[in-house]
Amino acid sequence: MDVNTLEISLLNSVPEIRYRGDLVQLNSKKAEALLIYIALTKERFFRRDFLAMLLWEDRDLKLARDNLRQTLARIKRTCGELRPAIEIQRSKILVDAKSVANDIQTLVLKITEQPEDLRPADLNFEFDRILAQFDEVGEAFSSWIHVARRTAEDNISQGLLGLLAKPNLDPNAGLMVANALLRIDPTNETAVRFKMQNLAFRGEPAVALRAYNELYDLLDREYDVEPAPETIDLNAAIKLGSFASANAPSNPIIHRPANDEPPQIFVSDFTVSNDPSKSKMLAQFFRSEVLSNLSRFREWSVVDFRPQGRDFYQLDCQIASRQDDIEAIVTVRRDADGRIVWSEHFITGYDNWRTTQWRIARQLALAINLSLSTDRLKSCLRERPEDRTTFDKWALCNGLNSQWSPDAMNTVISNLEEIAKTSPQFGLAHSHLAEYYNKRHLVYPGLFRSKESVAKALYHAKQSMVLDPLDTHTHRVLAWARTLNGEYDVAEFHFQQAFDLNPANLNVRISCALGFAFLDNLEKACSIADETRKMSVPLQPVHWAYMQNIYFLSGRLSDAKQAGDIADDAILNIPAWQATVLKEQGDIDGAERQKARFFELTRQNWHGEAEPDDQKILEWFAQCFPIKNTEKVEGLFRFMQRSPQPH
Repeated sequence: MDVNTLEISLLNSVPEIRYRGDLVQLNSKKAEALLIYIALTKERFFRRDFLAMLLWEDRDLKLARDNLRQTLARIKRTCGELRPAIEIQRSKILVDAKSVANDIQTLVLKITEQPEDLRPADLNFEFDRILAQFDEVGEAFSSWIHVARRTAEDNISQGLLGLLAKPNLDPNAGLMVANALLRIDPTNETAVRFKMQNLAFRGEPAVALRAYNELYDLLDREYDVEPAPETIDLNAAIKLGSFASANAPSNPIIHRPANDEPPQIFVSDFTVSNDPSKSKMLAQFFRSEVLSNLSRFREWSVVDFRPQGRDFYQLDCQIASRQDDIEAIVTVRRDADGRIVWSEHFITGYDNWRTTQWRIARQLALAINLSLSTDRLKSCLRERPEDRTTFDKWALCNGLNSQWSPDAMNTVISNLEEIAKTSPQFGLAHSHLAEYYNKRHLVYPGLFRSKESVAKALYHAKQSMVLDPLDTHTHRVLAWARTLNGEYDVAEFHFQQAFDLNPANLNVRISCALGFAFLDNLEKACSIADETRKMSVPLQPVHWAYMQNIYFLSGRLSDAKQAGDIADDAILNIPAWQATVLKEQGDIDGAERQKARFFELTRQNWHGEAEPDDQKILEWFAQCFPIKNTEKVEGLFRFMQRSPQPH
């Protein structure tokens, strides 16, 4: 390791920071938090104002800057120059990723590339204790800690599951890996089965059966379900002294879903139809990727066992190896009636499988999200209102979200307020109320953004954050509420958290990209937008409307025009943006037509108290968008401020 490396150790009971091999003792939680955040986040540079508001969000910007300056001075006094790892400049801080290391990253590399060097001490840690000493630094930093823990857990778990799938794995090493996975998630049935079989082969059937009983009791107590059929069969075979198949018990536990419980997706074991020696391990890795991406959605819960006594969706994957390719068919069906909700077929080469499986898994999760959301909404509409659960009521509200109409929004807000009142611990009600208060002034022409609506959005977003700090939607609506309140640097932090938590969610991707564009981080905004366009899932007109905004603010006028043409009038203000795009391209006639169309559509849908003359419409339009760069705002509205010319 380079002598100039900045090393962060997080898996110890007490985090350690070392530079050039020497222990760094800053005697300041804020200073330590600052270094840890900079070192662990994958950004190449940070604006000083962003870091100031991240760590001192309860102070005004001037005082936060002073505190940051003092903290950086403390770090410099203690460590000296941190180059090349970290370079502190007047307005920003640069990071050289090659000169920064952390023990989580090192452990993941060891698991995937040097598993023979793993020792029990490497896996003796508790995720809940990672950075626990820093939970009180601030609300925003605490939310980042939750995400960092989740990311570490996902990365390490996927690596360990990949090890269990390896043929000829040393039994002792396998048992060590299985035990580590069970410390992370005691319901991991892949690890339980490996442990049971391993112990049975070692002549310890009683210990193997004890592992099954512990799993059975846990699933019964916490989830009211039984283990998967494969696990039940293995348990019976061990009791018989062999591994013969056994039938599942005839008295399955009946599970009554709670009112606020989301639908479940059972991901079955992926099957390999031929050449298992070559394809089985790849199938296990792919299943881990799919599980990881699906588990990031709060709209459902993903389980590794077959639910009993309740409706659920089942995801199956059949994989076949050909001479140089892998062929896979993924199907999602509703268990109650066997109806196929979604299916996809793809072929890819062996050589690029490991590098493309994450992208395929992400696209699958994206497509499944769209299909299941539609199916769930149809199911809710078929039920009598009195039979709908809290989650069903929320799902109906979420379905109305895409209509962008005043009547739909009135209904949604009323229903969500009732849910929040009767079920205050149901976080989705709070986060979606925050979303609606964030965008009311967009949906209702003539309704102006107010301090009251911003305050309500902040309140409900913060309530949701307390209930579930790992919910990507919560971070997203809090980011928009912060943006509307002029807290741009903290807002950017929450946009990044939302994106990192669930990049497979199409709405998250597009909304965060627009947020980055409004906050003038145009490189990141365009990167997300461009990558999203390359995905196989088709974009809806509303998504293209967001794309138009992003590309216009980034100066990519041709892309903005194309996106605006596809979006049409999916959002009422799109013709105004398109008018400005066409004006910048020199198409004055086209720009005038779009401008006139905007004024006409706005008058037709006006909900303000004052008459919708041109000036009042422009005042409403100007307050819609919390764009940080005032020059971009002026450029957007300069052409619109002239009344449309008659044709």
